[in-house]
Amino acid sequence: MFDEWGHGAEVYSLMRDSDLPAGAYLTRFFDTGDERQGTLPAAPDRSSGRVDGS
Repeated sequence: MFDEWGHGAEVYSLMRDSDLPAGAYLTRFFDTGDERQGTLPAAPDRSSGRVDGS
């Protein structure tokens, strides 16, 4: 990982060719019911140069 972790950071990537339409592809390969999804806490305010934002 070259950037800091945060919203939009890519953790996993897979490319393959398929004749399936996008929705059918996702259902076939990724919508298994065992996916883990969540949200990240808000990123600290780094505009002041301090991690705690003060």
